[in-house]
Amino acid sequence: MEEQQMPLHQDRFAEVLAAIQLERGLDDAQLADLLEIGTRQLNNWRAGRQRPHWNKAVRLARKVGMEPKDFMGLEATA
Repeated sequence: MEEQQMPLHQDRFAEVLAAIQLERGLDDAQLADLLEIGTRQLNNWRAGRQRPHWNKAVRLARKVGMEPKDFMGLEATA
């Protein structure tokens, strides 16, 4: 059975990253450390050039107290 892809809303994902950073009062290096990535990877995520694999997204979402779909900026399709 093929896994269904959910549409990624990159602007929403960037907004989620910004909200986490603002709420916790983190600079870029601190946010990257929290997410267990480098600052270059963080910038790539923000710019939409890359995104975390689903398994990593699930783990990171839990780490920051969010549902994975909310963390990734996904919306369910009917």
